[in-house]
Amino acid sequence: MSSRDDRRLTVPKFSSFKPKSATPDQAAATTSETLESRDSGKRSHRGSKRRRHHSRPSHGDDGRGSRSRSRSRSRSRSRRSRSPRERKRPRSSDPGRQPGAEDVNQQQQQQPATEEASLPVFVIDKKGDPLLRKFGVDKYKAPQFRRQGRENVLGTDGYLYIHRDTANEEFSIRRRGEFYGSSAREKNPFRTRIRYQAQARPLRSSKDAGGPDTSDFISLSTRRKRSRHHEAPSDDEALPDYRSIQRSRRPSAADSDLDAESAESSGDDVSAERDPLNEKSIELTRRVKERPGDIQAWLGLIDHQDVLMTAGADINEDLPVDEVKSFAEIKLSMYEKALRHAQSPRDRERLLVGQMRDGAKVWDAEAIAARWSKLTTEIDDSFSLWRANLDFEMANIETFQYDRVKGILLRRLALLNARAVQQLVPPGDLGALYREMIYVFLRAARFFQDCGYRELSVAAWQALLELNFSTGDGFSAPQPSAPHSFTEFWESEVPRMGEEGAMGWDHFVKTGGPDVPEPVVDKDVPFESRDVYKAWAAEELRRSRKARMPSRTLDEDDYDDPFGVIMYSDLEGLPFIIPRDVLREVRGDLVDAFLTFCHLPTLSGGRPWKTDPLVAPRDSALHRAILFDPPVHPTTSPSPEEDSSRPPPAQLATTRVTPAIAPGFICSLIRWSRVNADPEDLPVCLDWVVLTLKTLVTRGHAEIARYYLILEWMKDRKKIRNTARDLIRAHPEDVELYNLYACLEWENGNVEMAKTVLSSATRLKLASTATAALPLWLTWAWLEFVDGAPSSTVINRLCFLTDDESTPEGPSLAVVWKQKQELASTSQQLLVGGALEGLSLNARILALLEYLSSTTPGSEPRAERQGSISSAMEVVWRHSEALVAAGQGKHAQHEELLGFAATLLYIHTTRGPYRKTFLSTELKKCILLFPTNTIFLSLFDWAASNLRINDEFRNLMAEHVLTRDQDTVGLRAFAILREMASGSIYTAAAAFERALESVAGQNPWFWTCYVRFCRAREDEDDRAKGEWKKKKKIEESERWDLTKKAYYRGLARCPWSKELAMEGFTTLLRALQSRELKGGYGSMEGKGLRLNLDLGEFAERRRRK
Repeated sequence: MSSRDDRRLTVPKFSSFKPKSATPDQAAATTSETLESRDSGKRSHRGSKRRRHHSRPSHGDDGRGSRSRSRSRSRSRSRRSRSPRERKRPRSSDPGRQPGAEDVNQQQQQQPATEEASLPVFVIDKKGDPLLRKFGVDKYKAPQFRRQGRENVLGTDGYLYIHRDTANEEFSIRRRGEFYGSSAREKNPFRTRIRYQAQARPLRSSKDAGGPDTSDFISLSTRRKRSRHHEAPSDDEALPDYRSIQRSRRPSAADSDLDAESAESSGDDVSAERDPLNEKSIELTRRVKERPGDIQAWLGLIDHQDVLMTAGADINEDLPVDEVKSFAEIKLSMYEKALRHAQSPRDRERLLVGQMRDGAKVWDAEAIAARWSKLTTEIDDSFSLWRANLDFEMANIETFQYDRVKGILLRRLALLNARAVQQLVPPGDLGALYREMIYVFLRAARFFQDCGYRELSVAAWQALLELNFSTGDGFSAPQPSAPHSFTEFWESEVPRMGEEGAMGWDHFVKTGGPDVPEPVVDKDVPFESRDVYKAWAAEELRRSRKARMPSRTLDEDDYDDPFGVIMYSDLEGLPFIIPRDVLREVRGDLVDAFLTFCHLPTLSGGRPWKTDPLVAPRDSALHRAILFDPPVHPTTSPSPEEDSSRPPPAQLATTRVTPAIAPGFICSLIRWSRVNADPEDLPVCLDWVVLTLKTLVTRGHAEIARYYLILEWMKDRKKIRNTARDLIRAHPEDVELYNLYACLEWENGNVEMAKTVLSSATRLKLASTATAALPLWLTWAWLEFVDGAPSSTVINRLCFLTDDESTPEGPSLAVVWKQKQELASTSQQLLVGGALEGLSLNARILALLEYLSSTTPGSEPRAERQGSISSAMEVVWRHSEALVAAGQGKHAQHEELLGFAATLLYIHTTRGPYRKTFLSTELKKCILLFPTNTIFLSLFDWAASNLRINDEFRNLMAEHVLTRDQDTVGLRAFAILREMASGSIYTAAAAFERALESVAGQNPWFWTCYVRFCRAREDEDDRAKGEWKKKKKIEESERWDLTKKAYYRGLARCPWSKELAMEGFTTLLRALQSRELKGGYGSMEGKGLRLNLDLGEFAERRRRK
């Protein structure tokens, strides 16, 4: 036999077990083997001690606890490789150490010279390294190299990766998008990290039996870092023998039941220390098991999966696709279980809609189409299911056809109108029915517009508004179709709603109508280019801009365009008649739907289609930022001085009409006018919109008067005086018209004219209510305050005193105190009476008065030009809490009150010292109440410091703003604009990608902006790398690979958008080859999109010329 066979087999020794006593011969043999093993470097004594220390059971353990069953490996390390600190460390004696340990230490100390002498001094390199002369022997001077897929754990498909975070070459295994701190602080860097560390769960003690008193208990557990003589167990410790049956005992079912019982106990103190997400999962799971018919609990459990999926992930990184699909499959299984217990149609509808939307992440197009075909009967009875099915039919690039989707829309309108005509719904539900019809009509009109049929979409709105707003009395009952007289009115081609000289349908019935307008002659010169595709694209876009209004049969045109003239047969099934009783209820919805179609801000912010990406208005600010102010590569980090002097939000710094004195739609319109300088870039004709609103105002719809006045001001600011005078004459008791006219004069720079208007209006007997003149006094005081008037002048206005009734020194303290008391008392009365508009105005006046007149030293710094901002905010929050307590926390007047507070905070910061912490705290409270208010978000971003590692603004956006219930295209555009302004080109690109994975990915205009952004990004990459001239020699198709990918991704998501498809002939014209351009044209033609010019005919005409 060999020596290996002669060697006796010994049982491995572990510090947690007590071996049998060995004979002297065996002890000597063991000592010899230990020395031999130590000299060969096969086992580290220090590592062994550390492992024995970690494997020691805690105090009072009976040996039945879990023990590590895996062997840990450590690197061999000789005495020569040990640090001097370790070699010089004294070893204290330990009375409880293993037998023979002292002898081992003595023998080690007796032979250091022999051990060191045996090691070779020089090493001969027989193989050689050809790069040694180039880089030297220092490994830190050698360049680093990495292969593709580096640091990925094999077998996980990139789901797990090796993270190195220290200079000691230590690492940890993590999931993508997770961060758990430095692995250098962990005891075992090889252990896979988990998202939530499991807590020890002690068994619940019986409530009847009294437990022992542990108030005087002192824990004797050992510390992590202790001396070496405490690592080994003593002889007195009752440790189980390794031969004991206790080591093979497995956890029993009774233990699991007890653990579960302990986890479910609500009175256990340990439950507060466990992870709240797991606690919620347990609670929701228990609810669905106890009450399977509780669909709300099922939906809560399904929605909770999204929270679990994103928990612990980095907000700046995308989740792995496999993980998203895995969670989607889990949700689908939950939907299947919940559907078995759904009893009411409403519950089944909610579950089916969620199932089909989440199924799109897992199923292919054929499987989804097959499932939709099985739900045909349920789609007709469910509006939510029909809407989800419409979204699928539009986005399915394989089966999309314009006529098919148009048929779906027309059939839905016919079905709803038939229900109203046949009285299949209760009279009280007619309002909801017609609101649904208005939404379907809006979707149809926007769909026609996106597909290129702009004339049809505008004509449909003209017909709908004529039918419902032209007649004085209206219709008393629903009608199956439009009257014959309306068909004659339309076919006569007289001026229609929004056109110059239009008199209306009722006037046509009475008098025969005016004469047909003169034919329009096309005087534009066609674009000339040698490239046939470039010339065709330029001419196509020019004719598309011209097609924003329907043509007449007598209009001259060189090309035969059958879609330019809209006959009534083309509108069959689109317009509908709303009974006059229902029209009073849904008139606001109809007007807001029209404004949404025109890509304008709505009068009300609470419409149900606010979060719908398929009807969202365009964000011209994003488009202008991409074209004229594209993001650049970061060069240097901003200094604190640069960060503190960042420009303030343009929404407050460049305009005088702010949320402090104007409603939200007015401020939105003014911002909209600043980014839409060229009316020709709009999808609709602005003149048509203005004339349409003017027609509605003249027919008695006074609620649109202010909106119409702002649009006239946007067209021509110099003529605002004449328009305002006409409106005030028609509506002499409308206080808001006086107030708005003064604000617009102030915006034009005519401060004295604005003061004159306000002074004259306050003297009029406008209304009987005491709060009717509050908007005028507030605007007048705010105008003086912003323009830097003395505080006494502003206080005069806040005390409702004109120049004739006041003195330059201002009112006395007694008058001011009395005014404060009256305002506070009035607020209580208005809150009880439900007059929220008056309450908001009253609170703003009181807060500004407190800001200027308070003598109480506040908590915030205050300069000579500043007031007491803390006192003013106390007034605001007192009224805010009262509104929340009254159940009006989400009311528009509450948002306007907080908008005043945010503007006051901004002005306060411009006039003296302030604390950023106070400013951020106050703005964050506003955001938590109204997360979608972009003014609050802009101010918070301006106030927060960008030099922190943890970006507070991004965290706030991810946690409270960009949630599933309120995620909109506008908020995504706002987030991207923020990254373009304060971030870099990479953060902006990441924000774009996250937006396209959200609801914004269904918006074709968003994809168009992304394609143009990628083009600007690649141009910036070329300039940043200094390879612009070198890239000129490369094919354009290789240069713009990123833009091409974005273009084709957008087409796959939005195949109905003609404007997006035309990007291939404009933005990507030089990047696409002729076959790709020809294929793009064929795809548009095959899917039924509107093409004004036939490419073959256009090329033939060019050839002839």
